[in-house]
Amino acid sequence: MVSGIEFVVRRLADEVNQYPFLRECFGPDVILVPVPRSAPLRQKDALWPTLKICTAMYKAGLGGEVAPILIRRTAVQKSATAGHSERPNPQTHFASTAADGALPLLAKGKITIVDDFITRGSTFIGMYPHITGRYSGQRVFCFALIRTISSGEVESWKSPVQGRIIFNPSTDYLHREP
Repeated sequence: MVSGIEFVVRRLADEVNQYPFLRECFGPDVILVPVPRSAPLRQKDALWPTLKICTAMYKAGLGGEVAPILIRRTAVQKSATAGHSERPNPQTHFASTAADGALPLLAKGKITIVDDFITRGSTFIGMYPHITGRYSGQRVFCFALIRTISSGEVESWKSPVQGRIIFNPSTDYLHREP
């Protein structure tokens, strides 16, 4: 039996070459870094969805290694169950996490931070400085398996896009395109 994660990752692996921006994020020279859960792991075998996604990506040949180096030190409100104004901002994500452990060094290595969902991009903006600050010189990408949409109708279940996240810390303005 194939899990939902394995099914989606297999589809991604089958189609990654059709999208140049995805080819940059994946490959044998890429280190996959899972985003931590919203609460610290209390047990070694606790559910960590993005680690499962990264492991499936590695097995499908989308990465050279999986490095779970981002660690949640203090719990934050889970975005999926929070109201719009209750979601943690990038500063909260950054302050509640740390980069812990050594990053494997691959020749011409790239790093892709992997999350399960992206809404506005707050988690990525909070995680990104931990990686770039500790591993300068590496190219760092962000990838979410699923993106939410705020308006309009879902036109396709598969619609890979390259986007950007705009963040102004002085005004706390955060916006994702698309």
